[in-house]
Amino acid sequence: AFGRSGGGLLQGTPADDGIRWSLLSAVFLSQGVPFVRLLDLSDRDWVQEVALLTKMCQFREQFFHLIQKSSFRDPRDLRWHSIDHTVEPPWPGAGLEPTVVEVEMSPESVEIPVVPLGGGVPAQARAPPGGGPLGSEAGGGGGGAPSDASNFIGMSVWSASGMEAIYAAFNGNGSSVEATIPQAQVGCKWFLLLDSGRMEACLSNERVEVSQQYLMQPKSSIVLGMQLENIDPQQ
Repeated sequence: AFGRSGGGLLQGTPADDGIRWSLLSAVFLSQGVPFVRLLDLSDRDWVQEVALLTKMCQFREQFFHLIQKSSFRDPRDLRWHSIDHTVEPPWPGAGLEPTVVEVEMSPESVEIPVVPLGGGVPAQARAPPGGGPLGSEAGGGGGGAPSDASNFIGMSVWSASGMEAIYAAFNGNGSSVEATIPQAQVGCKWFLLLDSGRMEACLSNERVEVSQQYLMQPKSSIVLGMQLENIDPQQ
């Protein structure tokens, strides 16, 4: 999604800004060193842009131990979610029978079974014990319009103790989606870090609590952090 001369990320309407910050949020959720150029920021409101960028840098630092691993082989509790957090996204090829591919190798051919990715394993089967329902609905309540689950993907990463976690979701649909969030552990709550569809809600210094149902705007992403309810957000 490049729409500006010089190779900057898509800019223009508020909807464009939402998509742009969805892409930028993916950068801060990825392993490695986040790379953001000045061209990727809007020149219409530098104060807001720098504030959001600073907030994402603070998020990266705070949850660095969950996001960044020294090796891709290091174990971590990573879970994939659909609009309903209890099931995985509809991966392409899920549910298909494994096929056998014959590979020519000297001095003889070898048959290798190929298993499709995914499988729709309920995410709740790996959920930590405990947790409970959160507060009232965020985002003004109300359900989203019916949407294609294949245009939605969510992920969460949990600490070994299960007392810290991050959750991120990307709604690629052209309509709103009411996503369900994994239950927080007892004594913990989910807090909003970024909602690219409601940028104004991300600029407050106050922690914004999120319930288990969250209404996502079209073409938007959200980033949440789970922490103890009474923890200092600056710690």
